[in-house]
This record gives sequence, C-alpha cells and structure tokens, in this order.
Amino acid sequence: MELYKVGRKIKEERIRKKISQEELCYGICSVSTLSRIENDTQKPTLKIEEALLEKLGCSTENLVFYAGEDEIAKHNLETELTVLTMHRKPLGNKLEEYKKLIDDNSSSHMEKQFALMTEAIWALYSESWELSQVQAQLEEALLLTMPDYEERELVTVKLLTLTEITILNNLAIVKYKQDNFGEAIEIMHYLIGYLEKGDLSTDTSGKKYPLLVYNLAKMTQQSNDFEKMLFLCEKGITFCKNYMRLVALPEFLYYKAVACSQLNRLQEAKESCEYAITLHKLLGNLEMAKKLQAYCEQHLLTDNYKENPDQESLI
Repeated sequence: MELYKVGRKIKEERIRKKISQEELCYGICSVSTLSRIENDTQKPTLKIEEALLEKLGCSTENLVFYAGEDEIAKHNLETELTVLTMHRKPLGNKLEEYKKLIDDNSSSHMEKQFALMTEAIWALYSESWELSQVQAQLEEALLLTMPDYEERELVTVKLLTLTEITILNNLAIVKYKQDNFGEAIEIMHYLIGYLEKGDLSTDTSGKKYPLLVYNLAKMTQQSNDFEKMLFLCEKGITFCKNYMRLVALPEFLYYKAVACSQLNRLQEAKESCEYAITLHKLLGNLEMAKKLQAYCEQHLLTDNYKENPDQESLI
C-alpha cells in the first residue's frame, strides 16, 4: 500500500464501518493526529499505521516496504521475537536488541507495549516468573493502549490491535493457571466472538483465530466439557481447511479425537487421530507422528485415556 493512499484507506474503511475517529484512535494517537493522517497531511509511523489498520480489520501486509530504516529494524526484530515466543524458543539477545532500539523518547508507547508483552510471555512459558508477576506485566502492557481497562467491562471494547489480542489471550492463560477458570474462559469467548464479527482471513486479525479456539478447546478439555471441546475443534478444523492453515490442523484433529473418545464416538476418534498422524508426517513432523501413533494406540482409543503427549502448542 503506497504511503499517500494509507490515510485515504483508513478514512474510507472507518466511515464504511461506521466507526468514529475517537473510537479508532483510542489508545493509539490523538484525534487531531488521526485527522491529519486521514487527510494525507501527516505521515503515520509504521506502528500507528499497523495499529489503525488492525483495528479496522485490514491487511497490514507490505507496509514495511514504505517505512524508514529504524522502523524496519524494529519491525524485523518484532517478527523474529514473535516467531521465537510462538515456538517457545529462547529469545537470546533479541529482546535486549529491541529494547535498545526503543530506549529513547521518540519510541511509541506501542513499542514499549510489545517489549513488555514479549518479556512476560517468555517468562510465562519458561516458568521463570511467578504467575502473579506475569499477570502484572501483561496488565501493565495492556494499560498502555487501554488506559481504562481496569474500570470497564471487556465486552464494551469494540476495537483491538493484534498486540492487544495477544496480551488478552495470555492473560486468560495466566488466569486459568491460577484457577480463575470463569474469568479465563470469559476472555477467550470474548476474543473469539470479536474475531468472528470481522474478517477471519489470515491476512488480517483472523490469523489469531485458530490460536484462540485451540486454547479455549484445551481449557474445556480440562473442565471435562467434551461436547464443547468437540464443537470448538470442529470450528478450528473448518477454519484451517478454508484458509489452508495446515500447521494447526493436526492439533485440532488430535483434540477432536480426544473429545470423541471421551464421548464414546470411537470410530470418529480413530479417524481423527489417523488424520492427525498423517498430516504430521506430510509436514515432516516425523517424531511427533511417531509419538502420537504410539500414544493413540496405548491410551486414546482405550479406557486408559490420560493427558496428551508433548505436542507443540500455539501461544
């Protein structure tokens, strides 16, 4: 998207979706700044540009091509850090590099939000912090763009950035680990419902959809609500098929097999498990396919069902 068209695109989408300037720029920039952006009299930073487009449910692909060198460097590190945390890999010195790049007065609050979020997520999955500390930092990060988060009902929040969605997802996981099941599931239902109201394509905020459905399915498994778990797995499978999300598909198929097994739908359980194993093989995950094969034979399709093997989870 060319720079001179960005403001026009934002304005057109905002008006088409009947969103006020105040609603769109909340937590991102001032109304006067948004007005200048929409009138093409001010060039937005890459971070502001991304956030506004994400709230509108628009693709943010290729924006980096028109950014400055400093912004590109930050963006590239954000991408690397996101991949590392997604796969639970050590961050090395990447987060410190990112902090150095944003350690000045010109850095936006959204860049600081990303740093706080990434550090907290890594601490959560590396178990290097207490859950209370992780929760406090995630909430601190969220307050940078939702300053009244603690005073308002989550259901009243109409527009979210991808970073805010990620923070809320991980807050739900923390609350679940703290046995605050009701609050955790309420957040997940809100996020899934929020995304289902918009564009679920993998070019927009829909890229987060399988992650959220997957996490909620795991939560319902642990509460033994296998009918709901099956319903969520079917949702995930349909999304993965429609948008060719093959990496997530075997996990949904596996959890469908778990749900079907617990509901005594053994033929469906067997078929789903076999599909999951086959997909793992096709994707080159041979070790995972071998583990899953052995596990299904020993536990899933018998009365000896227990927790699943070490599948790599989405986060």
